[in-house]
Amino acid sequence: VKHKRSLWSIENEIIVPMRNNKSLDLRSVYKVKPVKESAVETAWESDNRVIKGKFNGRFFFFGGKIISTYASKDGVYKGFEIFEYTGSGRYENTGSLLLGERPVSSWRLSLSA
Repeated sequence: VKHKRSLWSIENEIIVPMRNNKSLDLRSVYKVKPVKESAVETAWESDNRVIKGKFNGRFFFFGGKIISTYASKDGVYKGFEIFEYTGSGRYENTGSLLLGERPVSSWRLSLSA
């Protein structure tokens, strides 16, 4: 996470093992509007290399949880993620991506800083 006055940047990479010793490299860079003091939400945008599209979303902050809702700019994809802080810089992450009304992907991950 990189903090600048007018924009925050979150970079992440998840490598998913596939068949035949191949892998799927899911890299994302989120541009996040800085969170104002005592705010419970903020906006973000991202480019997705796998789906080849731009996404707009919102982060909502509630206690030790961050809920993210998002949709592709063309409205074809939408989804959500929940990040729950478990201590020591770790989060449990669950989410789902939909193509129209049909689930395309769902996941459960453990994340650490």
